[in-house]
Amino acid sequence: MRDGSAWVALVPGLDRIPDFNLEQELEAASTFVLEPLNAGEKNAPKPRTLAREELAAMVSAGPGAGHHDEHDDEPVADPTAKQSR
Repeated sequence: MRDGSAWVALVPGLDRIPDFNLEQELEAASTFVLEPLNAGEKNAPKPRTLAREELAAMVSAGPGAGHHDEHDDEPVADPTAKQSR
């Protein structure tokens, strides 16, 4: 399902507009299970069950919180800046 331009959730087997409101369902949920996309692979991480507060803290920490990529320190071009030609 899409919310504006970002994916809110991928619901396996859902091939039409559902007869429920996913946003309302998510608001009512108290626990969430994060499942890796590569669950069938040999060294895939195990699914994690998180309380709403844990998931909120993880999301509010920002992308890649707790993870450092060797390219994180490289400058990123400002997409709103005009390019000179």
